[in-house]
Order: sequence, then structure tokens, then C-alpha cells
Amino acid sequence: MELFWRTWFAAFSVIVSVGLMLVTLVTLEFKLDYERLLGERMLVIGASAAAPFSAAAELGLPMKSVRNASALLDIPRQTDPLISGVWVLDAQYQVIHGAGPWIMDENDVKTTLKAGDGRANGWFTTLDSSFVAGTPIRNSNTEHVGQVIITYPLEVSRTRVLAMVAELSFQVLLISVVASLATGLLLRVWIAREIGNFSAVTAELTEFERQVWTMQPGGEKVGQAVHIQGLLGQSRAVYCDLIEEPSEHKDVDPSRRK
Repeated sequence: MELFWRTWFAAFSVIVSVGLMLVTLVTLEFKLDYERLLGERMLVIGASAAAPFSAAAELGLPMKSVRNASALLDIPRQTDPLISGVWVLDAQYQVIHGAGPWIMDENDVKTTLKAGDGRANGWFTTLDSSFVAGTPIRNSNTEHVGQVIITYPLEVSRTRVLAMVAELSFQVLLISVVASLATGLLLRVWIAREIGNFSAVTAELTEFERQVWTMQPGGEKVGQAVHIQGLLGQSRAVYCDLIEEPSEHKDVDPSRRK
């Protein structure tokens, strides 16, 4: 059975390794897809929130002149209560209107905004503990005059990823257990003859070693065991003779031994 357990353990290790690899790859892919879908959703919300300000910019009016700007920016937060805040920034990255607390570092935000200015359809990224999306505001000459910034707590994304990992890990563990049991059953049937042969050889080796080293008389012995027993018996007899020889000459005068 030792051959069976070793083979089954090797198969079980392969199944578990494949399961862990599957969980890791699926988690990474899910995280990337979730952030991409969340970013695209934030851009759609940002485009809707930027519409009044884009209309004012196309008419040549300053974005500060938009009435009820705070109420307009609060609509996305009513649509999705998890949205941390919505702000309108001008071309110099100064906040003109906003809804919600500003929780980001200004230097990091300016660096991120400058990196996203070249994207015509908007951008999204992770910043500190928030997921940030920006939608550009352009005038009638398609010049960049500002943008709408929407922040979303990154903890929500992490929670959903961890929930997916927990669910996937449980399913993979269940599948691994079932697959391991099925593999053990198949191996037990498939290599039954090999296991029997291996067990017989192991039993013969064990009996051979027991007969050789214990020099147990009687019983069935293989040819090699009998031969080695004979050699060991001769060696023991020679050894006993060597031990007894000094005692026979212990009274002899030492000077006569030369």
C-alpha cells in the first residue's frame, strides 16, 4: 500500500497546486475586469454630471456661472450612495464646485490629472484609498477647460474581490477533495496488480533481511539467505577461534614468544 499512498499523494499535490494556480489567476483577472467595468461606469456617470458644465463652456460662459451646481453634482451620489464625492475642476486643477468631502492629497491629484489630460474620453485609476475617474469638459473649440472628478472607495472593490476569492476557494477546495477521492479510487483499481507485486517484493525483502541479520534457524529460506547465513556462521567461528587463542597461551613466558 505504500506505493498507492505515494502515488495518491503525488496526484493530490498536483490537484491542489492546479487549484491554487486557478484561484490566483482568476482573482487577478477578476480584479482587473472589475476595476475596468467600474471605471467605465464612473465615466458614464461623469459624462452625465459634466453635461451642464460642458453646455456652459460651449456657450462661452464660465463654469462657475452654472446654477444649482452643487445639486447637479449631488445627483450621481443619489444614484450610487457609495460614491464618495463629485467635483468640477478648471483647467488649472482648481475646484470650482463640489459635492462631498475632499479626501485626496492635492499634489497626487494634480499629478494624476495631468497624466489623464491627454485622454479624450476620460480616465480612471486608483489613488490612495479611492478609485478616481475623470471626465473632460471642453468648449466649442474642443479645448480642455476642466473636468469632472468622481471618487469611489477602494475598500468596496477589495471587499468584492475578497468575497469572490472566498467563494472560489471554497468551490476549488470542494472540487479538489472530490477529485482526490476519485483519483484515489481509480488508482486503487488501475494499479491493483502493481501494488500486489510491490507488496510481495517488499515482504520478501523484509523476510530476507530478518533471516540474514537475526540468523534465525529453521523456516523457509531463500537461496541467498542460506548462503549468506553460512558465510556469517563461518565468520563467527573464525572470530570465536581468534578470541579463544590468546587465552590458551596466556601462561607462556613472554620472552619465548619472540
